[in-house]
Amino acid sequence: MASARAYHVAPVRDILGTTRSRGSLLLTGSRDTSSFCRVKRTVTLDIAGARYRLSTDADESHLKGLASIVNDRIAQLGPKAQRSAAPAQLLAVVALGLVEDLQEAQRQRGELEGLARDTISRAIERIDLRLSEDAELARRATKVAEQRNPAPSTPPPGDDEPDDL
Repeated sequence: MASARAYHVAPVRDILGTTRSRGSLLLTGSRDTSSFCRVKRTVTLDIAGARYRLSTDADESHLKGLASIVNDRIAQLGPKAQRSAAPAQLLAVVALGLVEDLQEAQRQRGELEGLARDTISRAIERIDLRLSEDAELARRATKVAEQRNPAPSTPPPGDDEPDDL
């Protein structure tokens, strides 16, 4: 299950000199949550022409990689969009694209999980059938062996003394 981390975002002036307000950024992902004593540090990320300072215990290179993905998506929108749209609009379009990608990945994962479940169920059914057939063959072989080599008969109870001839 994915853990959630809150990152404190400090106000920073972007390249246009606009001061960004305080807030918190919530990221989810698979993180090692076994250690609760991680040291928080400040990481600065450049996203859509704005600088964001985050106080976090997350790996800086990981966060910069995520910021790079966002910036790459903004670049894919083209120079015209970057000139005519506000950074918030660009980020909204990128966010919608990322959510769409996430939903598609979740749909594909669901399909693969269903396929895997069906494949495993069919394999288990084949194994069960084979085990049943093997048990039936073993039962038949035992019956045939008993018919060919009958077990020696035991004397009736109470007849322990040898016969005198």
